[in-house]
Order: sequence, then structure tokens, then C-alpha cells
Amino acid sequence: MADLDTSENIKLHFRRFEWKYIIDRKMMHRIISELSTYMELDDHISTEARDRGPQNAFYMVRSVYMDNSGLGSYHEKMAGCDFRKKMRVRTYEGDVSDDTKVFVEIKRKKGDTIIKDRVVMPYGSCQNIFDQGVYNLDQFPVGDRDFLKEFLWTYKRNCMRPLLNVSYKRCPFVDKVRKRFRVTFDYDIDSVLVNGEINFQGETNKKSGDIIMEVKYDGMLPSWFYNILKKYSLSRSSFSKYCFGVQKVFDF
Repeated sequence: MADLDTSENIKLHFRRFEWKYIIDRKMMHRIISELSTYMELDDHISTEARDRGPQNAFYMVRSVYMDNSGLGSYHEKMAGCDFRKKMRVRTYEGDVSDDTKVFVEIKRKKGDTIIKDRVVMPYGSCQNIFDQGVYNLDQFPVGDRDFLKEFLWTYKRNCMRPLLNVSYKRCPFVDKVRKRFRVTFDYDIDSVLVNGEINFQGETNKKSGDIIMEVKYDGMLPSWFYNILKKYSLSRSSFSKYCFGVQKVFDF
């Protein structure tokens, strides 16, 4: 993945709306063709991926989700709780070493509003926190410490542990003018139990056949995009990649 090596390009706080739609591959290709007038592949797509063309360009997303033995986060989502948190560690890199950047994230949902906060750190430091129980935060910038304190307090209070690695391919587009309007297509969604470790490896042959189109914005949707939703009679979905993964690995 390109351009994640410099802190200047890393955004650490998001407040926005997110809508999801379940589509098939044929519809994805049709919608991408229509988006190309107004949108372009985002800057994180590598040159190699761009050469495959907008229909086939992607990067990998891998997220290790935290939960407890009672699957509290899973059941909160399934019950439709109005306010809930997801705790995870995410990377956009294929090969992970101690120096690889990872993102420790809290994603909060209140109604239709999404608030995501995160800090970036080397994978080795992240392992020290979760694998060895090392909670000395002096090594981190002052601005990151309050966030990490909240993350670790919630993690310990709810008896959480790293539970599930959810991975997928993402084809991302950003508006050519309104850079905060994004549309992403996530597919080949897979999940593997990680047994208490921050482990981004592993895959199965039981990937989801669905494609999840996510619409992310912080103001009003452009009228041209509303026209696309109407043209294809798309209805919003509450699909959760984490819940899909739990249901797959535990055979719910």
C-alpha cells in the first residue's frame, strides 16, 4: 500500500456517516464505471494496483478485533444497541514485521454517526502491549496517551482479548472535489481466530461472496450519487464484517 509511510498522510480522527449496501460483482463494476466521472482511486492505492484499472485495483485490510469470552461486542451489534464500540488493531500491509505500522482503533457508533479514533505505532510496540501486558505509555506522544488509556481501560474492564482477524480486499474511491466523500468496495471477506494474539496471518477457503459498498461522508451526499442509489434500487444494510466473521468461525 502506498503513502502510509509518512505521518503527514495519516488521519487519526474521523467523525462521519457511513452507509452500507450489499451488491454483487456485476453491479460493483457498473457503479464504478459511473463513479469515474466524479471520483478517483484514493492516494493509498499503489502504482502497481492502479495499473490493473479501477475495476480491479485494491489493497488489503486486516483487522484483529477485541472481544470477551461471552462475545459481548458481537451481541451488542446483533441486539441493535444504539451506542456501541468496536476495539481493533488494523494494518494495511501484506507482510508484517516489528517495524510495520499498525493502527490501534476505537470505532464508536451512535445512531448513524461514526466516530473513529486511532493511534499509529510499530507492530512490535503493539505486541508488547497486548502479548506481554506492558502498559508503560511513556514511549508514546502525549496526545496518544489519553486514547491508549481509554482503550486499555475498556479492554481490561470488559475482560477482552484479541479474538478474530478479519481480512478483505478494498477498492476505494474519493470525490475529486469533496475529498471527505468516499465510496469503498470490500470483498473476499475472510476471518480466522487468533487465540489472544495480534496475528494478521491466516486465511480460509470460505470467504464471503458478498461485496460491501460503503458510503462515507460528513455533510450531504451529492445529488449525482443519490441518483445512482435510486437507479439501482439499493437499500441500506446493517452488515458487519466482524459479526460475519464470528458467525463463520463459530458456525452460528
